[in-house]
Amino acid sequence: MKQRLFTKLVTLMLVCFMLFTLIGCVQQSKKVDTDDSAATGRTDNAAATTSQPAEKITVKVLSWWDATKSTALQNLKAKFEELNPNMKIEFTQIGSGYADKVITLIAGGGDMPDVMMLAMDQVPRYANAGAIQDLTPYVSDEYKASLYPLVLNALTIEGKLYAVARDVTTMVMFCNKKMFDDAGIPLPQPGWTVNDFLDICKKMTKVENGKPVQWGYYNKLYPDPFYDWFLLFGGDYVSADGKKVMMNTPESKAAMQFLHDLIFKYKVMPTAAEAEQFGTSGTAPVVAGKVAMTIGGLSASFDFDTATPPVEYAIVPLPVSNDGKKVSHAFVNTWCMPKGVKDPKTSWKLLEFLSGKEGQQIVLNEKMGLPASKQVDTSGFLAARPDNKHLIDSLEYAVPFRTLLYGSAFYKMWREEMEFLFAGQKSVDEVAAAIETQGNKILAGE
Repeated sequence: MKQRLFTKLVTLMLVCFMLFTLIGCVQQSKKVDTDDSAATGRTDNAAATTSQPAEKITVKVLSWWDATKSTALQNLKAKFEELNPNMKIEFTQIGSGYADKVITLIAGGGDMPDVMMLAMDQVPRYANAGAIQDLTPYVSDEYKASLYPLVLNALTIEGKLYAVARDVTTMVMFCNKKMFDDAGIPLPQPGWTVNDFLDICKKMTKVENGKPVQWGYYNKLYPDPFYDWFLLFGGDYVSADGKKVMMNTPESKAAMQFLHDLIFKYKVMPTAAEAEQFGTSGTAPVVAGKVAMTIGGLSASFDFDTATPPVEYAIVPLPVSNDGKKVSHAFVNTWCMPKGVKDPKTSWKLLEFLSGKEGQQIVLNEKMGLPASKQVDTSGFLAARPDNKHLIDSLEYAVPFRTLLYGSAFYKMWREEMEFLFAGQKSVDEVAAAIETQGNKILAGE
C-alpha cells in the first residue's frame, strides 16, 4: 500500500516538473519574440504592413494621341515611372474637337486630369478663360536657363508662363535631291537669298506644250508655313501685342505679291488644284518628284522616309531676309496644368520631366519634334543626317508663330481671303484691306 502511494507521488512530481518546464519554455519563447520586436523597432502588425507594397500615385494625363499606339507616349511613361517608382501615368484620349471639348470639361468641374496636352495656339484662349494654371511659381531660374529662349517667349502671356513644351517645330526648306541632281543644279547653300530662291525655282520648272509639268516650289495655304515669307519681307500678320492687323503694310503686301507672282507671273508654283493631283499633303508633290522644294518642319521627313521607295532629300535653311537676317518661325506644342487639379506639385513634377532634359531627349529620339531643352544630346540626331544641323541651328534664331486670343476666327478669315488671292480672284490690295478690316474686329473681340 505504501509502495503504491510512493509510486503515485513520484509520478505526480514528474508530471509537475514537466509542466513547469514547458511553461517556462513558452514564457522564454514569448520573451525572446517580444525582445526581438523591440530591438527591430516593429511589432508583428507593423511587420505585416511593411511587407505590403505602397500604393503608387496615379498621374492622369489627357491628350489627343492614342497612348496604345504612340511609342513616344509609351517611352515617356516608362522613363518617368523609372525615375519616379512611386508614381504611374494613366493616359486618356479625346479625339476630334479636342480643344473645345476639354475647355467645356474644365468649365464643368469634376475630376480633372493632372496634366493635359494643348496646342500653342490654344494657350492664350485657355489662359484668358482661367482654364489652365499659371506655372510661374514652379519655374526656377535654372529651369528657364535650360530652355531655348523662343520656348519661354512662345508660352509666356503678360509675363506669366502658362505651359511647357511638348516639342518644338521650326521651319527649313526640304529639297528633292534627285530632282536637283537630274537637273544638274547645286542645292541651295546657307546664306542664299530670296532672289537665289526665285532663280532656282525658274531653273527647276519645266513646261510642256505651254503648260508647267514640274515646278520649283509649293506650300499648301496654311498660315504657319506662309508666315516665314512675311518675315522674309519684314512683314507680319499682326502686331507684337496681338491687337492690330499688319497685313496691309508695304512689307506684308510685298510678301503677298511675291507669293502671288510665283503662281501667276513666274509660274514656278502650282495652283492648289494642280498640286493636289499628286496628293493632299503639302509634301506630296515633292515626294512625287513634281516639285523641287517646300517649307516644312521635322515631321515632313516622315513623308520622304516612308515613301515607297524612300525619296532622297536634303534639308537647307530658309533664304535670308532682305537685310541678311536668318529667318524661321517656331510652333510649340505644349503640356499644361488644368484648373482644379488635386495636387499641383505632382502635376508640376510630370510637367518638369516632360519639358526637361530626359523627356525632351525622348521627344528628339522619337522625332516628335525638336527639343525645348538645350541640355538634350543631339549627337545621334546629327550623326543620322548631318543636314539635321539646320533644324537644330534654327532653334537659336526662330521666332514664335503669332498665337492670338481669337486666333481660330482670325486665321479662318485669313485663309478664306488668301484663297481669293491664290485663285486669282482678288488683288493683293483687296485681300490686304479685307483682312485688315475684318481682322481688327476679330482681334477686338467683336
